[in-house]
Amino acid sequence: MKHHQITLAAFIVLLLTFCSISVYAQDTGDEISVRPNIEFLFATCNDVDEMRHFYTDIVGMEELSYMNEEDWGWLVYQCEGLQFMIFRAEEEVPVIDEFTWQPGPGGGPRFGVSWSIEVPDYSFDRIVETLMGEGIESLAGGPEWLRESYWGITVLDPMGNTVEIYYTPEPEDIPDTDGIPEGESAEEQKFGATKSRSHVSHSDAVII
Repeated sequence: MKHHQITLAAFIVLLLTFCSISVYAQDTGDEISVRPNIEFLFATCNDVDEMRHFYTDIVGMEELSYMNEEDWGWLVYQCEGLQFMIFRAEEEVPVIDEFTWQPGPGGGPRFGVSWSIEVPDYSFDRIVETLMGEGIESLAGGPEWLRESYWGITVLDPMGNTVEIYYTPEPEDIPDTDGIPEGESAEEQKFGATKSRSHVSHSDAVII
């Protein structure tokens, strides 16, 4: 019992250490205005190391804290404006086996919470190569030129969360869709492969 109390105390200290409240003082005398702001995004997982491999090793996110002990397991990533915190569940959590709809790539058929991660342009090709090399199937079978403004690839993380990984190219690197030969796509021009979407019916796709 004492051991669990110590572990819980350490966990509370961890949260307090990383916790910050964005307070914006306005010139209103002694009055302080607090702007509502999302500080933390929480997710649960079955295997911390699997999630760490995905978000740290493959995507390259900035890891702030990691623990994988018998009593507790977590990952903390520092993002712009919030901290993404992943905790190992006390009991096994069902893994989602279908894509969640997003406004950029679309997809589905599931509706729920998902997220997009912006990465540097120089790391996008490496990330795509690693994802496809490890057999992580994407929504479209590979990267897509989306909304005539950015390159993205939508995949499922080890818990089945839909994650769009993307970058916005510089103006001079935007594909000239008008100059692409008939029958060829922007994806084929950049990556040399034909992409086929798998969102028509998720039962027709094989998702890890």
